[in-house]
Amino acid sequence: MDHDIKNSIVIWTINTRRACVLKSLCIYLNEDKKLVKDYMDTDLEASASMEQTVIGVYVIENEGSCAGDDPEDIGVLVEGMEVLEGQVFMVGPHVTLDKIPRLDTTSSSVDIDLIGIAKNNSEGSAAVAFMSYNTMENLLKPDFFNTPNDTVKTMMSTVISATLPKTTTKNTKLTKPVNFTLKHIREFDPSGSLSCVYWNISEWIVDGCSVLKTNSSYTVCSCVHLSTFTLMQTSSRPSESNPPLDLLTLVCVIQGLVFLSSALLTFALCRWTRMCDSV
Repeated sequence: MDHDIKNSIVIWTINTRRACVLKSLCIYLNEDKKLVKDYMDTDLEASASMEQTVIGVYVIENEGSCAGDDPEDIGVLVEGMEVLEGQVFMVGPHVTLDKIPRLDTTSSSVDIDLIGIAKNNSEGSAAVAFMSYNTMENLLKPDFFNTPNDTVKTMMSTVISATLPKTTTKNTKLTKPVNFTLKHIREFDPSGSLSCVYWNISEWIVDGCSVLKTNSSYTVCSCVHLSTFTLMQTSSRPSESNPPLDLLTLVCVIQGLVFLSSALLTFALCRWTRMCDSV
């Protein structure tokens, strides 16, 4: 029983520790304490307040929670928009779970065999950190994905990141492929091709990742390693126009309209002349 209590504390106080670290960092750097804002999940004005935040960290607590209880949500706001979402999950050596819950953000989720990873470590513990970056595509652009020049590249999901912090003396390793579910942030082109890619120093590459299934709304990627990932769509570039041919077509159309107008005018005059002769 004591082991279960201890293990529960390890699992469910990670976000609380993150909030404490962020608040302590603000104090250490002599920053405004309002940089980190606390809200209750029943606060009806929380959304409006968050939308007016220029930059800051928000912490949403459950109504009636006690000190040390895990917050409902933690994130980073810039100009009223949530730019970073994340979850951290840790298991200790006496874990009784068969598998950990799926870690979710607004536009993505991850399924990872953290229990198996912990059992394969000498101290029997492991942790996973899962982050979703809502504006990272402005920095890690689709252009960094090497494809033929006649290909159009489009980022179809937010950029996500998953890591295994070194919680023991030995490096943690994956026991099974990790599955990421990525929600499409743009309309999917049926004629295009989807690739699950990860960031490797200076470019997006596919090595070790594959598409498990996809539909018009989301795609499931499977990867044999952890890194920073996104979903990339490639499609053929529309054929470029031929200026001389376009000009010739325009001239032909204009001449056709002129001849048609002349024919209609001639027909009208002839009809009018016959009517005059019959009077």
